[in-house]
Amino acid sequence: MWDGGCAVDGSRTPVYVHSKLMLVDDEWASVGSCNLHRYSLFGNGELNAAFSDVRSVRAMRVALFQEHLGAYTTEVDDVEALCLIRRIARANRRRHLRNDARWQGMAFVLDVASYGLAPQF
Repeated sequence: MWDGGCAVDGSRTPVYVHSKLMLVDDEWASVGSCNLHRYSLFGNGELNAAFSDVRSVRAMRVALFQEHLGAYTTEVDDVEALCLIRRIARANRRRHLRNDARWQGMAFVLDVASYGLAPQF
C-alpha cells in the first residue's frame, strides 16, 4: 500500500523518469524529454514545451515543491524555496543514512561517489 510516495512501512522504490523540467527565476519553464545538447535539440525525436508566464511558472514551482518537499513555498521567492529544498534534501540524506524512514517529501541529496558519477575534470 502506498501513501504520499512511499510504502506505509516507509520503504521507497526508485523510479526512472525520462522527462526533464527547467524553471528559471519563477518566470520561464521548459518541460519535455530533451537533453541540453545538440543531438536532443536538433537530431533525436525529443520534444519540449517552453513558456514564459510568471503566474504559471510560479504556480508550477509551488505545486512541485509541495509534492516533492511536503512543504508550501507560496510565501517565499524562488531563491528561498531553493534553500529550503537543499535543507530538506540534506536532512533526508541524514535520515537515510540512519535508516530512518521518516523523510520529508521525496527530496534527498545523492552521494555522487556511490553512483560512479564523480565529476570528470
